[in-house]
Amino acid sequence: MTPRSRRLLPVATIALLAVLPAGAGAAQLTVDSTADGPDATPGNGVCATGLGQCTLRAAIGEANALFGADAIVVPAGTYATGSPLTVSSTMSITGPAGARATVVDGAAGAAVLEISASAAGASVRGLTFTGAGRGIRVDAPDVVIDQVSVRGNAISGAATQYASGIFLGAPTARVLVTRSLITGNTVTSTLDQAQGAGITVWDSGASLTVVASTIADNQANGSGSGAFGGGVHVRFGSRAVLRHATLAGNRTTAGSVATSGGNLYATPAGPFAAAQAVVADSVLTGGQAVSGPNCFGPVIAEGRNIDSGTSCGFGAGHLTGTDPLLGALADNGGPTDSMAPGLASPARDQAALCPDGGLDQRGAPAPTGPACDIGAAELGADLGVSPAPTRSRAGT
Repeated sequence: MTPRSRRLLPVATIALLAVLPAGAGAAQLTVDSTADGPDATPGNGVCATGLGQCTLRAAIGEANALFGADAIVVPAGTYATGSPLTVSSTMSITGPAGARATVVDGAAGAAVLEISASAAGASVRGLTFTGAGRGIRVDAPDVVIDQVSVRGNAISGAATQYASGIFLGAPTARVLVTRSLITGNTVTSTLDQAQGAGITVWDSGASLTVVASTIADNQANGSGSGAFGGGVHVRFGSRAVLRHATLAGNRTTAGSVATSGGNLYATPAGPFAAAQAVVADSVLTGGQAVSGPNCFGPVIAEGRNIDSGTSCGFGAGHLTGTDPLLGALADNGGPTDSMAPGLASPARDQAALCPDGGLDQRGAPAPTGPACDIGAAELGADLGVSPAPTRSRAGT
């Protein structure tokens, strides 16, 4: 018998291992300061500014320099940032105390968080992104945004403006948004178009999936050639799937009459392939636009949906021209504000399928009755939802 030969590493691999810093594998970095200083020595396995603080910026900078899927833990607090936080490698950023208690407050005119194409598989959980020009930009594939609030961001300028909430800006972008809230984001163009204040899926090939989440009260303000997609804007050749989503009160305004898709705008076929928007077991209500207050463009309806008007064209088996009788956007329990259906809501027990994982936006079991409710939130008292107060968000 001949002795078993040893498996030898390629020379290139040996050379790479020789230059890797100690502790270059996946690390857990816990933020301990709300300051905004950078990491002093990226790649040494230690999150520390020159003052010895582990800031959120320092933790991201250190994780970018390490190998492996690093984990960043962000305690409750408000973290003011003076420029975008850039994620360029795979990592998770988690606020265990939740989005209500863990706030990243960005700089006016800039993005709060940018996830570059090299950060495939990155995830963000349990934080609020606010106070900036844009909440989150994603260019990477397989990114998860979970239990996050993106609110109160505003961007403006003379040229076309888009996406003050979440922006999928590259064909490589593939994003899953779950149990989250996108609200109160504003896009304004003083001379041209405003597009997709809540979420914009910009580039051909990009893909967005929204599950058990609310997109409400975002606004696109355009001049010149108009405003399109106050809530969600899906551009040429890109795709968005909305499952158990609630789109409510998103609006487009303009100095001209060219406003379309208050809640949802999917670009029709033109010089490039049409966008694709799939809406399943979702509520679209109270959108404002001259054309298509709730929906404009090609929409594929699956499951059972509610359109408070008629612009979505859902067809037979869906609830068209129906007020969903939702409560106001409020703290109904769970990580983010939601709009709970009232006792008399036609959304109750009418969904074809339940949300992924059997949980609604609040984290409550779905169903709580004989079947799941249409939209992001279930009617149920287990997490503090009160079914009594309701408001109409009718639209056409």
